[in-house]
Amino acid sequence: MEVTAQILGLLEDTRFSTENDLSVLNTGLDLLFKQSKKIWEKGTKERAALLELLSGKAALSREAWQKSGGLAELVCFVQGCILISLSLVNGIGRSPLAIQKTAAGYKVKITSKLQSVNLTPGLFDAETEKLVKEFKSSFFGTGKDMTFGKNDLAVIKAAFQETVVRLKNEQAFLENIAADPLQIFTAKASNFANGLFPVIAALPAETMNTLLMHIGSYLPAELEEQTEERLSVNARTYLTTSTQDLPELFKKSRLLLKLYFGKQKEIISIIVREKTQEFFRRILENTAVKKQLKDNLLATANDQFSLRIKIFEGLIKLL
Repeated sequence: MEVTAQILGLLEDTRFSTENDLSVLNTGLDLLFKQSKKIWEKGTKERAALLELLSGKAALSREAWQKSGGLAELVCFVQGCILISLSLVNGIGRSPLAIQKTAAGYKVKITSKLQSVNLTPGLFDAETEKLVKEFKSSFFGTGKDMTFGKNDLAVIKAAFQETVVRLKNEQAFLENIAADPLQIFTAKASNFANGLFPVIAALPAETMNTLLMHIGSYLPAELEEQTEERLSVNARTYLTTSTQDLPELFKKSRLLLKLYFGKQKEIISIIVREKTQEFFRRILENTAVKKQLKDNLLATANDQFSLRIKIFEGLIKLL
């Protein structure tokens, strides 16, 4: 219980990054910890139910939930595990899910399939079955069996273990880049697409906005692109429209990265790469900006990544 209390304490008043996958993560953590507290307490019937699930002595299904009482927290725990696992299926920062709070619980949008699930915490109903089906389709290639059990938890544990490895690697990467952000533009830097985004995101909002407007001004007036939300926009107009709203700046940064690493329009990629690198070299001549960027990158590495690593390690230990 002491470890649980520490994790819950870390979660209180913690503001994760504003990316969509982290909104899903927060929802999953709410289900896993705050709505499943007795799961974490030894000697409770809820903990015993989880142990039976882990051992293979029992399985969770709509029928089992209807027949048995007291499974609400176990269902919440499973719902949280599935949400977080699905949010990680494409890698960190590439969640195929979007979450919207509702009166009864959450509306979970599966963006890749244009489907949605109306999730009610603690209820293993037809909607939760849809979520289980999506989980099984994503990890096993088939979603015919709606029963959730030992093998599913084993896959989730493996996904969490892989995530911890990724988080530790990315944390080390950010700490290294913080020492000299221009390293991200060298040929030796790995994981360019994943690495460049946190560097851009670590800029002050005003500087990030200036970067996007600056790059946008060099784009052809007729260039059309799709945002991460699949909206068709005029790239130049979209990037050169000033804003200080961080979520919007992050969305624009994703489009910038799409152009930066684009293979279909090589000339556009060359322009965006050259102008982005020129911009960073210029602003990093300012020692105050360089220090702020370094501090922001280290804060991300030490605060957000360390917290998530502790949370996932706690879940792995339980599973």
